[in-house]
Parts: sequence; structure tokens; C-alpha cells
Amino acid sequence: MAAGADAPLRPAHSRAHEGSRELARADARGWGDDEGITSFKAHRARVFSAFRTLRDEIEAFRPDFILMWGDDQYENFQEDIIPPFCLLAYDKLEFQPFKRLGKRPNIWGEPGDKTFTWPGQPAAGRFLATRLLEAGIDMPYAYRPLHGDGVAHAFANTLLYLDLDRRGFAYPILPVTVNCYGRDVIRNRGGGSQFGVEADPPAPSPRRCFELGRATARILRESPWRVVLMASSSWSHAFLTEKNHFIYPDLEADRVLLEHLRAGDYDTWRDLPLERLEGVRPARGPELGVPRGGHVRARRQDGARRLGGDLDLQRAEVPGDLPMKAVYIAEPGGLEKLIFGDRPDPEAGAGEVVVRVRATAVNHADLAIRAGRSATGALPRILGLDIAGKSRALDPASRAGKRATGSWWRTA
Repeated sequence: MAAGADAPLRPAHSRAHEGSRELARADARGWGDDEGITSFKAHRARVFSAFRTLRDEIEAFRPDFILMWGDDQYENFQEDIIPPFCLLAYDKLEFQPFKRLGKRPNIWGEPGDKTFTWPGQPAAGRFLATRLLEAGIDMPYAYRPLHGDGVAHAFANTLLYLDLDRRGFAYPILPVTVNCYGRDVIRNRGGGSQFGVEADPPAPSPRRCFELGRATARILRESPWRVVLMASSSWSHAFLTEKNHFIYPDLEADRVLLEHLRAGDYDTWRDLPLERLEGVRPARGPELGVPRGGHVRARRQDGARRLGGDLDLQRAEVPGDLPMKAVYIAEPGGLEKLIFGDRPDPEAGAGEVVVRVRATAVNHADLAIRAGRSATGALPRILGLDIAGKSRALDPASRAGKRATGSWWRTA
């Protein structure tokens, strides 16, 4: 956040290490003073070593195919259908993963339009779907892609790194997608920007995931195939959570769950309430004056009187009584596209809140939106996804004057 260590709107625990560069570096777990380059190299070496070990274990086992679970982030499944799970019994997986990078290079130096092909396992897919349905688990299945190449990046990236050294890795793949985005899968379109107000239905619960996993293991144990059961990502990254005002992930909860996993305590995972896994703060509604369970979309009103004083920005004078100041873009591009000027003072509609912003920060998503690498939504677009301030006006069913922190795409 842009506010200082004494900013009253920030949680005390989020200000504990401010004012001391040495403590901040220590808290960064040894990232050093070279902007993380040394730490990155060590982490990359560990990741590469782990993938090579996994590959060696798979080759030693000599499977007939690999069943791989992974999430679909608004890739193959979009508004037309969002299944909680889906078994992809494709004849083959054909995808162009580097298209997502645009003009950025990949670590292998391969062409951006390179197509990768992996054999599928449709016979095993039909067998597993049949047995799951007979066992009382309503398992969706598909024989061909629905959108794009139909191979979500959770699967594509895992396969690319299992063949890290490009020696060939031709084991048939049977992907099983999981709707991990849940309430945000459509309204966020698989990213960080919110395109809708209403939450989507939730992801499948931990209990249901365990039921599917156990049934799958039992069925495949009695099948004629030797099968590797593989999760595509595990703790590859953690999401910013509402619990922590979308400033950092819920690291404490992640570490507790990791210890349960290491100890083989699967019952704790199975019995974990979905709401806790999603990181929803139970006190969200009353703190914003909104009934519990309601969803509020924050509209920003800039309260900084000297905003842009030290910035080399375009100045835009808009006629009329427009008291809100903002930095925004009218079109994507470089820094020269940033405009500082007046914008219409927003009004709160049903289920909305206007926040007088006292502090804002540059989120990595702001950089992508400004550069055109992420969807901008309607233009002109005001930047500054992370904000802190006080609610100035709400819909008639709510109360104004409450402090609020959060982001443009979700309130906290």
C-alpha cells in the first residue's frame, strides 16, 4: 500500500515491519538485495530438480497412462457450461501454450506458435466415467475441446516441464478438470479483474473432491491399466485472500494444512468447510454495512488532494463539476498513456459502495492492464486496483462511514 507505517486504515499486523529495511529484508526470507535474482536462481534449480525426479519416478513405474487433475481457469469452460469436474477423454491433446506469452520468450527458446501434441486415453476415460456414474458420482465427460485448444494451462505447463530437457515424454494423458475458481470463475474470467458483480456458484467442496479421488483410485486399481495419479500444481502459488485484505496470501493457514498433509491427516482436509478454504471473512458484511452474504462492488473516489504532483503525466481538463481526481488510461500502451485528470463523481447503485480513497498502490495487474496484456474492460479505465479509504456513500440498505480496504475487483 502507498500509505506510511502510521496509516490508520491498514491493519496493525501489516505495518509491523515498516520503517526498517533490514527487518523487511529478513521477512522476505532471504531474498537479498539484488531484487530476488539470487533467490530466483536457487528456487528455479529446486523446481527443475523436482520435475526431473518426478519424471524419473514415472519412467521407473512405466505407466500405461497418467491421470492428471488440474483447474480450468475460464479456458475450456466458460459461460456455456461450468462443470465442477470434467473427464477429458480426448483422442489427443493438441495445444499452443506459448501463445499466452505474447511476444515474451519462453525458457526453451521455442517458437511462440509451436504446437505440442500428447496422446489421450479415450478408452480409459469412458471406462472411468462409466464406473464413477455407476458408483453414484455424476461425472461429466467430454470427447473434444469446447473453447480454444481445450487444454488448460494447468495441464499444458505440467507436461512442458515433465519434458523439461526435451527428450520426449509420450505417455498418454487423461486430464480431469476441477473448477477451483468457484465463485469467481465467470465474473473474473480466470484472472484478477472483475467483470461482474454477482458471485458465481461455489467450487466443489473438499469432501466431494475426496469422494471423487477415492472412488477414482478404487476403480483404477481394479482396471487393466497401470496408472499414475497426478495433481498438476499443488502449492505452486497461493492466492491473495479476502481475509488479509487482498494484500498477501493466507500463509499461516496454508502451512497448517501442509503439516496435516505431511502427517497423513486426510480427514482434516476432507472435513474442511468450503467457506474456510475460500478464505471468506465472516465479518465482511456487517463491517461494510451490508447484510451477511451480500456482495458489494466498490467504486473509487479519489480523496488525495495532491495526486500527480510529482508524476510526469498528461493533464486532462474536463468541463463541468467533476470533483474526483484519477490517473487513468484512454487506451493501452506505455507510461505516456497515463492521464491525470477529473472524472465523474460516482454514485452508489444497488449493492454498491463509493469509497473515498486515502491510499492506493500499484498492483502487478495494473501494469498488465495499462500495457494491454490484460483485459482493460470499458475505457477510460482508472488504475490502482488496491485501495484503502472510507465508505462515503452506499445504497439505501447500507451504512456509510465505515473504513474499507480491498481491491477494485473485490471488496475486503
